[in-house]
Parts: sequence; structure tokens; C-alpha cells
Amino acid sequence: MAQSIDSSISRFSTAELPEKHRVALWREHYARLAMRLDIEPADDATFDCAVAARSLPGAQVLSATMSPLRVTRTHELVADGNDNLAFIINQSGFIDASLCGREVSLHAGDAVLMSSAEASVFDRRLRGDSLSVLLPRSELLFSVVDLDRAVMRRVPRNAGMLKLLTAYASSLMDEGLPQDRKVRHTITDHLRDLVALTLGATRDAANCATYRGLQVARLNTAKAYIRENSNRHDLSVGIVAAQVGVTRRVLQRLFEQDGSTFTEFLLVQRLERARGMLSRPDCYRRSIGQIGYDVGFNDLSYFHRAFKRHYGVTPLELKNEGA
Repeated sequence: MAQSIDSSISRFSTAELPEKHRVALWREHYARLAMRLDIEPADDATFDCAVAARSLPGAQVLSATMSPLRVTRTHELVADGNDNLAFIINQSGFIDASLCGREVSLHAGDAVLMSSAEASVFDRRLRGDSLSVLLPRSELLFSVVDLDRAVMRRVPRNAGMLKLLTAYASSLMDEGLPQDRKVRHTITDHLRDLVALTLGATRDAANCATYRGLQVARLNTAKAYIRENSNRHDLSVGIVAAQVGVTRRVLQRLFEQDGSTFTEFLLVQRLERARGMLSRPDCYRRSIGQIGYDVGFNDLSYFHRAFKRHYGVTPLELKNEGA
């Protein structure tokens, strides 16, 4: 079984395992020992699974891609006393889940809170991806209104807070994190804030989250959207603010509190995209002007000045070095 550790991210995959031994090895060495779960692949599907786990103080974020299968936490396994809660976001495919007589079906983008303290069944009907946030029950007990009723209640994919939580948790799997323990505790606080807001936070928890996890999640979501769409010539603070669900002024203030501005951040993303293209052999025949336009610049002279100021060389000099 392939396993690697990279800045507190553990990765497990069946890709390098012989197909005939995959189920037995995965069940014994990962499912039952590491996660305290049992698995049963669908009869007509080849079993494959890849999981990445980001460990934080008092929390864990899991990203998984799985073929159709059934995951169960049996009464035998529940005897371990683990009462962690798992907020599961189904990113693609279709899932049926049941716990204590309650059932829920998840389409792509839907989410549900499940408890490790009870026997449960998790059926992935189609191959797909999921993102999960694991927290001790004590972390959410006083942050969520009627926590027990929140368990097994479907959270629809169009819920605004769910989108922010998904974007924030996803960013933790994509980026390296500082090793500073205080920073990591802060990230756990942000996750708890966002899970609580998504499920229905108590008044005190909501007030706290408004000035903590919610702001960070909004800024992260805005940055991710800008990175993905920086080549759009019409990209503006208003368009990004609408995507995040805040006003233009609120978004501008979030960047200011982060020590930057919307304009500066967008400029850097366009310059980095241009640098990447200038260094690629397949882009060598493109003109400097075409590359500048392709990454979002309308003014070629401004592109040259900004690039030279940021990197210390002109776009043409960098292109010639690559050649």
C-alpha cells in the first residue's frame, strides 16, 4: 500500500497493490486499524481507493476518491468509545447513509454530519470524491444548536456556508501549512466555526465565528476564485464579491486586513500565470503581447512595467532565458 507523509498529510492508495489482494490489505491495514471501519466493495466494481488525511490539533481533514463500495462502522467497532463527528461533503457521485434508523441520500455537493459513536452504513453507489472534517464531539457540543438533531440531517449543496466550508477545507489539502502549533490550533478553530455555522451555530458561537473563521474562509474563497479566473479581462472586485456573498467594501476590507489589496493580489496572479507561460517551450512562438493578453492584461506597456518591477527582468528577457 502506497503511503507518504508530507507536512502532516498522510496519503494512502491501492494503486500499487495487486488487484486480488487490495480488499484484504486495505481492510486490515487501513480500514479497520487506522479508521476503525469495515469495507465491502460492490460486486461488479473493481476496488480502488485513495485517501489523503491532513492532521491538525483536535481535527482532521480527509479527501477520498473511492470506487462503489459499502463502508460500515459495526457495533463491534463502535465499542472503541470513539465519539468523533464526521462532517462529510459528497463532491461527486451518489451516497446513501444510515445511522440509528435515520437515512439520508447525498447528491454531488450535499453534506451530512455522522457520529462515530453509533453503528452506521455508508453506501457509495457511484465512483466519486468526498471531503470530510473530523472533530471530537466536545468541539461542537456548545457551538451547534441541538447537536444531536443535526446528526444525519442533509445539508443541501446550495447552502451558502457549506460552499465556504468546502472551499476552506479543500485549500488545506492543497497548500503547505506552517508548522507553528499556534497557527494550526487557529486553523482548527476556523474549521469548527465553519462547521457550526453550516449546521446552525449558537448565538455565542456565531458571534465568535463572524470575526474569526468566517472572515478567513471568505478571503480564501475569494483568492481561490481569483487564481482560477485571473485571465478574465472583466474580473472585478464586484464579480468576486458576488461569488463570495459579500459586498465590494467587505471584500476590499478583508484584503486590507490581510496586508494587501484586491488589485495587488489579482496583479500577482496574472504575473505568475504569465511567467509560467513564458517559461514553457510550447508557448515560445507566442508573442509577448499575446501572452500578456491571454493572462488578463489589456495594456501591453503596463504588463511590461509590472513584470519588470515584480521579477527584475522583462518578459522578453525571461522568454529568451527559457529558450
